[in-house]
Amino acid sequence: MNLSPPAAPALAAAPAAPAAVAPAAISVSALRKSFSGTPLLDSLSFAVAPSECFFILGPSASGKTTLLRLLAGILPADSGEIRIFDVDAAQLSRQSRRTAFLSQRDSLWPHLTLRENLEFQHSQNTPAVAPSVAAPVAAAAVAAAAVPSASAAIEQTRAAAQELLTAFGLEALATRRPAELSASERCRAALARALATDPAVLLLDDPFLCLAPDQRRRAWQHIRRLCADTGLAAICVTQHLPDAFAFADRAAFLANGFFHQIASPCELYRRPATRLTGEFLSGANVIEGILLYAGAGEFIAKTPLGEIRGSLADPAADPKQGVRIDILIRPESLHLDTFPPEENVFSGAILSGDFCGEYSHLCFRSVSGHELRVADLNPRVTGSAFAQKDIYLWSLPEDITGILR
Repeated sequence: MNLSPPAAPALAAAPAAPAAVAPAAISVSALRKSFSGTPLLDSLSFAVAPSECFFILGPSASGKTTLLRLLAGILPADSGEIRIFDVDAAQLSRQSRRTAFLSQRDSLWPHLTLRENLEFQHSQNTPAVAPSVAAPVAAAAVAAAAVPSASAAIEQTRAAAQELLTAFGLEALATRRPAELSASERCRAALARALATDPAVLLLDDPFLCLAPDQRRRAWQHIRRLCADTGLAAICVTQHLPDAFAFADRAAFLANGFFHQIASPCELYRRPATRLTGEFLSGANVIEGILLYAGAGEFIAKTPLGEIRGSLADPAADPKQGVRIDILIRPESLHLDTFPPEENVFSGAILSGDFCGEYSHLCFRSVSGHELRVADLNPRVTGSAFAQKDIYLWSLPEDITGILR
């Protein structure tokens, strides 16, 4: 089974010409989609490279699944362009796009065995027609390509199904029907069925949501290995943020119809570009302030809790004194102490807490009446023992993000 796109044919070039840049597996430009006149996606643009795991995060009803369905050709876009290996997807049928869409429903045919599901799916593969998905190829060359005999095609289908059964550890289950499989087995079977289409781009709509944490982690690890080993590009939607942070090469936050930010998981989490991004991805506390000083990527602001020093979300910004600024502090970057440090310190009391195992969620109220959420790692108390008076909270400047309004 060949999961990677075929190499583009060599092109004649002048000796001094630079090396050709490989096209993106999928690229989107100014994509728009509305329902009943209400815009859902507004002018989205992004690109995903071969072998890349790209995650899309965002609140419910923000358009994540709709975006995947647009990329798969299930829904038509209102406007904009989708290109697959630099070919306009509008010129390709849904079958010849070499995209596979895997949703939370496994979509296995219930009347077929697992082996029959894979063989039938593989037998339905439609080769990409000119223009080719992987590279521009003349229509005459495609027409002249050797077509395997019926018996050879059957053998190829059987071999491809067996390869998938082996790769996903499903050989012993090959004669079972979907109803006879566990949730984990059905997830693996559905992924194998999606790969039976020989895709170049895999579109995943949170297909592992029903799995236990360790099973879900192994499933995402398998996707990462597939991408690295075969050149497969994966565009993934999940509501489980730790999965995205652990397995994404890059991630995007989608809300209100547009991407607020596209970045590495670490940057997206630690340096959100917008207030909404920080609130959704990390549950950040937001303190509104007035800028007193900014320079070298840092700021000092006046707030109802006192002066706060931190790092600007945009280090290149050159704001003027007196502008309004949103200050984001993640719950786990706030530390409890009985003695006040020199800066970024807030005095108050802990009102309550919820024990969550490796950490506790605490509610802190400052002397000015502002409440902050705190994640206390490795807690040792539960219940009413959380309540404490005359306590200090503090945070390091590099853990505080300032977003200019």
